Amino acid sequence: MRKIRIAAAALALAGASSVIPISAAQASPSATAANACENIRDNNWGDGNFRAYRYTYCSGWMGTTPSWDSHWGNNSGPFRGNEDDAATSLVNTGADDPNGLVAVRFWSKKDYKGGYLCIRQNDYVDNLARDINGNVQRMTNGSKANNNITSHEWVTNGACHGHWAW
Repeated sequence: MRKIRIAAAALALAGASSVIPISAAQASPSATAANACENIRDNNWGDGNFRAYRYTYCSGWMGTTPSWDSHWGNNSGPFRGNEDDAATSLVNTGADDPNGLVAVRFWSKKDYKGGYLCIRQNDYVDNLARDINGNVQRMTNGSKANNNITSHEWVTNGACHGHWAW
């Protein structure tokens, strides 16, 4: 009799789980948050800007610029002071450029030195701490990419030599 009750309870639970819909947010807690970066990209497609965010999934906006910045830690340029080594998510909504400057290369040191990674035109990185496979994102010098951006510049895709953040 006990086995019959257990079997009936298991069948009832299985039946209930197939009837109760699971929302996308319940299925994947970060799915909605990750879409924030995608929405920012889609809503600003091709506007010629690069955006940086302090936290994952494009929250904690730090700045938007069509320009370059050789030192995020000084008091000039689009990124300043406490924005040095603070970015965790990025969006590139760069416009087509006659010179092909459509990718953003971000560096671990000021004046475009140290290791680098790039982000493609009209692309985003929702979490620099890990790539889409769950591995730590690293710059070309082996340093972690998360919270390690000190300068950025617009470059051609070829200047990235295949070192893309993803």
